[in-house]
Amino acid sequence: MKARFLLLLLWGCTSDQPIVDVDPDPLSVTIAVNANLSGEEPFQNYEGEYQAIYAMGARGIQTAAPWASLNPVGTTYDLTPLTNSFFGLSKLTSLGYELIYLNIPIIAIDTRSMPADISHLPFDDPQVIQRFRAMLDAIQGSLPPEVRLISFGNEVDTYFKVHDTEWASFKTLVEDARSYLKALRPSTLVGVTTTFEGCTSTYPAEVQALNENMDFVSLTYYPLLGNGFFPKDPGMVTEDVVKMVTASQGKPLVLQEWGYPSSVALGSSEDDQAEFMTLSLDEIRKQGPSKLLLVSFFKYRDWSPAFASTITNQSVGQPFYEFMSSLGLKRHDGAPKKSFEILTRALHP
Repeated sequence: MKARFLLLLLWGCTSDQPIVDVDPDPLSVTIAVNANLSGEEPFQNYEGEYQAIYAMGARGIQTAAPWASLNPVGTTYDLTPLTNSFFGLSKLTSLGYELIYLNIPIIAIDTRSMPADISHLPFDDPQVIQRFRAMLDAIQGSLPPEVRLISFGNEVDTYFKVHDTEWASFKTLVEDARSYLKALRPSTLVGVTTTFEGCTSTYPAEVQALNENMDFVSLTYYPLLGNGFFPKDPGMVTEDVVKMVTASQGKPLVLQEWGYPSSVALGSSEDDQAEFMTLSLDEIRKQGPSKLLLVSFFKYRDWSPAFASTITNQSVGQPFYEFMSSLGLKRHDGAPKKSFEILTRALHP
């Protein structure tokens, strides 16, 4: 209730007006915010963005290092995704982050992210299994204790839409990888990320089987209508969280991405995004840390128009472009949206 009252107050304010001092209920779930790592900005800018996210009150953070990046081919390793001085794991711990969620995708959305020389082999081929183990050996010295959650895939169900015979072989690989990693780091929790839709409606049996021996269920969540990138009513978050918890079959959840576009061209607005944030925080408080290990809001800032065009191959007014260019809690120029103010206030009760 306090959060809804705060939302009403915020809607009556511009971003440079003071926020009335109304404390929301405390958040016990670890919150993260995805940084705007687009590749178009100098790497030195990223440190400042991670500092700003920490200043918001986020104590969790996530990063990714695809298998193909860490081990491009053969016995060649490149650990800079984990060790670079701008957003490497040691940098994140030095900034104060207490929980790091690391995705090492074998599948990244609809594409294999494997070393080039073995990318054609079945997931359960002995050579593939051994090579993934070797990569885990190679990175052990670069993983600080704060890396408490690791995923071995990003929205993997989108790959299986056109490779539907490979679920079982992938499950074999990730279960072996989990067992091997747990022997090296017993306290690290392991999962595989699917979409919310894949877990709850498109492939519920397959995703449940994939998660059977994982430590947590990891999802990305954007409440969209079935006709593309147009968002559902913000109020759907309440029903959707119930679906997540039911589908997790008693395992804790990690929300790798949790977002809502603000583009007017999609029938949304900054007000709708703010309502979604308020209702999301209500549900996060309700579920608590026993159900939610980490929630990472996507994302801190909007991507630039040029970069949004590059990654979507669309332009202003087209749905995918509008979606990808309006998910931020801030506009690309750094101006805060209402959802930014609401989350910041929730993280500083």
